[in-house]
Amino acid sequence: MLELNQTAPTFALYDAHENLHQLSDYQDHWLVIYFYPKDNTPGCTKEACALRDDSEKFAQLNTKVIGISTDNSKSHLSFSKKQSLAFTLLADPDGKVSATYGALFKLGPVKFCKRHSFIISPDGKIMKIYRSVSPRLHSQELLKDLKDLQTKTSNRRAMLPHNILGLLSPTFIRLRSEWEMPWSPCVRLNYAQNPAPLRLPQMAGRLFGMQFLPPSRATSALRISELPCRLPGTKNHHSA
Repeated sequence: MLELNQTAPTFALYDAHENLHQLSDYQDHWLVIYFYPKDNTPGCTKEACALRDDSEKFAQLNTKVIGISTDNSKSHLSFSKKQSLAFTLLADPDGKVSATYGALFKLGPVKFCKRHSFIISPDGKIMKIYRSVSPRLHSQELLKDLKDLQTKTSNRRAMLPHNILGLLSPTFIRLRSEWEMPWSPCVRLNYAQNPAPLRLPQMAGRLFGMQFLPPSRATSALRISELPCRLPGTKNHHSA
């Protein structure tokens, strides 16, 4: 069974227009994957229409929505056109992807998706799991949880460098943070001429997976690049 913070299972499924979609296509976005039983049924129509009506709100949260069921692409095309759906529906006729996500009900030859949903972060981690949802209210539930998750993620990244640096010796170290771009901190530590405290951050670097460049003899300054805070597609820039 899938758990929070686990890497989301990959998939390769076709949409209503026979275009192939993979999980990696969404790596720069938050992603909602919702599994549903069947096109053109009352509960599934309510759920899809509620998500459709909130499409702009999801876009404002940098979030893509995809629906997955065991229906084929032709059925998805008809359903999408009939309900004017703006998001993607993917066909999983053999149920393999649904089973990987623990969202497949199967009894003999009968199989269909359970009404399960997942919120996946831009780095491919499962951040929220829903195993029982209300078709009418689920869209609002997703929006609320997305806002909360994104706020927590932002706060955690903003605080992380300061939390880690707080473990270093305050007696010998004067800190100055230089934020060069969102979530890509460049922190310079200005040390007293006494080289003794350099051993402490080197130990912290091994513990926390941070990258250190030895200080210049002229400036006795040590640069740190806090790797987990770097967004995909960005680069850390260090001042001299």
